[in-house]
Amino acid sequence: MVERVVPHKHCPECGTSIGVKDEYCSKECEGTHRDRIRAKKRQLLWLYFGGVGLFAIAMLMLFGVF
Repeated sequence: MVERVVPHKHCPECGTSIGVKDEYCSKECEGTHRDRIRAKKRQLLWLYFGGVGLFAIAMLMLFGVF
């Protein structure tokens, strides 16, 4: 007994089944997903600059500037 599933994919935001050519199930999910990705990128950028700053301070302390 073989069950066949119609080719599909899932909305990256809510997981709803959508057509193969569609990216999102609705404009609302598209906007929400775009905002979430933007927030993650901003958080990663802050984390990167914070790490570089802490590394710079540690190096200055190591070489006796402070």
